[in-house]
Amino acid sequence: MTSEPNQPKAADDLGTAGGGGMALFYVVALALSILVGAAVAIPEYLPTNDGPQGVFSSHAARHLGDASVGYGRFFKPGAVLAQFGFDQLFSFWERFLSWRPALRVSLVNMTLLWAWGVVALAGAFGGRRRIWLGLFGFAAAVQWQVYMGFFSYYVATGFGFYVIAVAAWRPKWNLVWRTTLAAGLACQALLHPVPAVTCGLVVVAIALWRTPAGSWLRESARLALMVTPAALVVLAGIGAGDPRPDYWNLPLLARAGLAVSAFVSGPPWRSWGLPVAALAAAAFAVVARAWRQDRCAGALLMSGLAFALVAVLAPFHLPGWQFFNMRFSPLAAVLLVLLLPVEQWSLGLRRAGLGLLVIYAVASNLWALGYNLRLQEASRDLLAGLEAPLRRDGMRLPLILEPRAGEPQDKAARTIPYATANWNMGALFAVEQGGVPAWVFADIPSVHALLWRWPEQQGLRPPRPERGFEWWLSEPEVANVPGARKAAVSHLLSYAPYYQDVIFYGRPEEVGWLRERGFIIDFERAGLAIARFHACPADLEIAPGPRGHSATILQFGWSPAAEPTFSATLPAQPDSQEARHWSVPECPCGDVWFRVLFDNDGDGRLSAGDDLCMEARPDGMVAARIAAGGARVPCHPGQSVKLPARARP
Repeated sequence: MTSEPNQPKAADDLGTAGGGGMALFYVVALALSILVGAAVAIPEYLPTNDGPQGVFSSHAARHLGDASVGYGRFFKPGAVLAQFGFDQLFSFWERFLSWRPALRVSLVNMTLLWAWGVVALAGAFGGRRRIWLGLFGFAAAVQWQVYMGFFSYYVATGFGFYVIAVAAWRPKWNLVWRTTLAAGLACQALLHPVPAVTCGLVVVAIALWRTPAGSWLRESARLALMVTPAALVVLAGIGAGDPRPDYWNLPLLARAGLAVSAFVSGPPWRSWGLPVAALAAAAFAVVARAWRQDRCAGALLMSGLAFALVAVLAPFHLPGWQFFNMRFSPLAAVLLVLLLPVEQWSLGLRRAGLGLLVIYAVASNLWALGYNLRLQEASRDLLAGLEAPLRRDGMRLPLILEPRAGEPQDKAARTIPYATANWNMGALFAVEQGGVPAWVFADIPSVHALLWRWPEQQGLRPPRPERGFEWWLSEPEVANVPGARKAAVSHLLSYAPYYQDVIFYGRPEEVGWLRERGFIIDFERAGLAIARFHACPADLEIAPGPRGHSATILQFGWSPAAEPTFSATLPAQPDSQEARHWSVPECPCGDVWFRVLFDNDGDGRLSAGDDLCMEARPDGMVAARIAAGGARVPCHPGQSVKLPARARP
């Protein structure tokens, strides 16, 4: 059976009798706690994938009534029943601090909750014999889930370690103990429902593994009652998810490699240290048949191996669940690493192993501190925009074209695999300066703290570009083609007229492209520009043909982009000999184009017999350069459409 808190004193992990070894453990654990806190608190801001979205949702939900920032015009409170792990923590600290120090303190709380949760589980499972293995929690606290910004999931997983520790602490559960476990699982489900399911399965495994087979039916009934509160929260808290198909997988070996290396992340010595120790512990436990000597060890072994298999075999992405398989690695590694039989090692081997573990934990956090400071420095120009004395209350368009903070283009090859440090930084500009970013987690009532007041096609939500431009702009097919990047950026900027401002972060020379377009730049630093669109209205003047005006199909775009910004159709006016005008109030300064198709045969498409403007280039576009005061662009019908031979009827 597992060690009890009141067991007789035995030689501790450092070979000394009594409590001296425990005193040393707590000194080391306290020092590592300070180091973990420093790794996430010393940087002024730790760039994370989805972290800014959580910060914005939590902040905006409490300021919906503040008209100066405009949140209430666009959002209403969601009906979220779970996933409170980060929101409640950040909300508490933001009552006393501004958002940036509140975020740093929250990160310290989260990482220490996680680290000490592993210590609690190690102590509950192995007592003083294995509590030193809890130091693995400090080595892995600043991990992949933190950099990805999966804050609520991370907090709930850390909380779950304490729940499992309560289950492992006593070999027999009375009513009070079962009630405590039921409450713990329910609270964990409120933090995030999915870790509550995985940790609940471990608790069930511990109970059944300790129960004789003849009593399983009775024990199963008790467990069903115990997990019912958490199950109700889980059912109410899991939303329908994203309806778009998002199933994607990697080859098995690639998935297995990521499941192992991406949990802690970083250089190989850091990322592989804990997973390799966990796999070694599992091998020792299987060979030594540890499950026969200690029933709790059997439950941890079987649960850990099961989650390890899921981490390797499960799909990489599911609809509404990105990085699905990688969510199971932390729990699998923690459960398995605690099976290392350190109490059976010789004193010299024990001291050497524990010394290496302390060195690993220290080095892991020193590396994390250095890496976090490098991320901050690489993002310095972008972060400087948060200091701009600006106030906004409308929709804002973040165009973060360079979000990688110095990391490679290949997502899997990054220091933190698949992390894109500044991908959602636009949300933090909205926290600091007000307004609403174009992309917000506000679509699923049971999952998101905020909900849009209007569907995307109605009300105040303007059109927005498809996400993904943040990395495909740097792909070789764009980067290696002269002019391709400027064309793509021009199309992205064509959405600006519908927004109060643009938060543009690209290469320093690209800020000049905004000036060419007449944008008013309120703040600029290197490749960052916070700018407002300023129109240079254009008026397309269409002269009549000999038979008046035929039906006319119009398109308008920002050169050198080939994609039209918008289109229109004018009906035929066969008896009119007056020029028709098509005004484009959202036209920028600089180079634009019009495409005018005189649909003489009325079939609604380009075909033989149709006409183009006499002023059109061979590609059918009428090029124009619009000055600051606006311009008139003439178009005279008469150039016949020339179709390629294979396209002729």
